[in-house]
Amino acid sequence: ARLLHVAPRVASRVMVRLQARIGDGDSQAFCQTVDLSTSGMFVRTDAIYPVGTRTSFQLFLPPGSEAVVGSAAVVRQVSGGQGRAEGIGLRWVEFRTGSEAHLRAF
Repeated sequence: ARLLHVAPRVASRVMVRLQARIGDGDSQAFCQTVDLSTSGMFVRTDAIYPVGTRTSFQLFLPPGSEAVVGSAAVVRQVSGGQGRAEGIGLRWVEFRTGSEAHLRAF
């Protein structure tokens, strides 16, 4: 009965496919988001960045919208197989001024 008094959790993750570009200063990779959350994103890519690498990112929102730009840290790598997306998990570290608000509005 006590569980009924707790407000339902609002989903903070959105399944969306956006084009993105990530890079670590030496190389850049174009990729596609698999999902976004308030703390980061998972991107489908065959580029390899070790866990802990700080990358720059650019998310290309629908036409007419400004790109979201900032930096993120690699927090996990996933190899493909058995229906799982191959790619990397990124945690937001920093946004260019106005980009975080722009992403939240999207």
